[in-house]
Amino acid sequence: MTDVKELPVLPLSVLPGFGKLDLDAILWAAYRLSASDVNIQSEDFIYFMLSGVQTRATNRTLQQFEVEFIVTTLYGSNATAMLSQGKPIDMRYEIRPVRGERIGFRINMLPARIDGNDAGIANTFRVLPKNPPHIDDLKVPCEIVENALPRNGLVVVAGVTSSGKSTLIASLIRMAIENKADPRKIATYESPIEFIFDGIPTLAPKISQTEIGGNAGGLRNWHEATETAMRRALSIVLIGECRDGQTIDGCISMALTGHCTLTTVHANRVGVAFRRMVAMAAKDGGGNESVAERLLGSLHMIVVQTLCPKIGGGRIALREWLVITRTLQDQVFAMSFADISAALQEEVNKNGTSLGHSALKAYKDGLITLQNACAYSGMSEKELEKLELNDSVFNAFIFESQTDRRKISCH
Repeated sequence: MTDVKELPVLPLSVLPGFGKLDLDAILWAAYRLSASDVNIQSEDFIYFMLSGVQTRATNRTLQQFEVEFIVTTLYGSNATAMLSQGKPIDMRYEIRPVRGERIGFRINMLPARIDGNDAGIANTFRVLPKNPPHIDDLKVPCEIVENALPRNGLVVVAGVTSSGKSTLIASLIRMAIENKADPRKIATYESPIEFIFDGIPTLAPKISQTEIGGNAGGLRNWHEATETAMRRALSIVLIGECRDGQTIDGCISMALTGHCTLTTVHANRVGVAFRRMVAMAAKDGGGNESVAERLLGSLHMIVVQTLCPKIGGGRIALREWLVITRTLQDQVFAMSFADISAALQEEVNKNGTSLGHSALKAYKDGLITLQNACAYSGMSEKELEKLELNDSVFNAFIFESQTDRRKISCH
């Protein structure tokens, strides 16, 4: 564990009586320094996450009443009561530091015991890019992009927390909006809304975005989201996260009734993502085998992503993916639930699209260290050496929105 004294300390001075203007100044500084997260909690310093490293950003700690003032100012007078009852709060917040500049943050507020304080509050502010990124900027392999927006079917983007799942999906949605050759009606259901697509020209109806469980309208839960989405004649639907069986069942139903359905789940492998979704859905009713059968029939692709430290600074996305073809469905359809998960993971390895292959490719290209290639792929050096690498699998996809042409980059 790194000693806190070894972390770089930013020269941000915090005066007594920390208020909203001070908070906005801290967030503006974090944005200018390209921080990915800002951590603000009771009786502690403020920290920035810089290139994957927690970095102390202030000259003093914040007291409990100052943190309570922040959460009530941002969310409302009932914020501290909700937190004291053990209810976490998710919301979106914007600052406007200069004219014409809008910077968004996704906030998670959580009750926590901190340094002996049983009534502590831990807040994480995730910095959101001003605009959804272009797919070109993310260097996403061609096979992923070309299968990410099917006419119907379920596309699952999996990964641990802070692995870039939302960013990847936002770039795909932006590509769909900008595709004048195939205008499609799109809606997102999120908690909270992260990326804003305002001002992106489209020939289809403008994208609609609905917040789930927010403090200012929206829908109450994910089940309501899947129910309303079914009635809107949508082409592409984003359900921000599969958190329970009802939501998963709703995603499956949409995919099976002609919708391109995008969602996320917390998992670190393709096979694990399938197994976790089945387990969550079965917990809320229905056996593993029947849920697995419906999920398998609806799936079009599973993508797993993680962010690995890059040599020279920054992070690079490592990805694992599997397109669920009709042939593959037929091959595994009669298997047991547990065997299906294993078979899907084996297919990933056979196709050369595992996290191990992605890490090996990045290492051979001089982008990451061998130590990180092993750590982020979950494989030993000897296991990585045994992998057969097909470089063409990782060719990046480029979408040229201005001319509506697509081409493949072989770099």
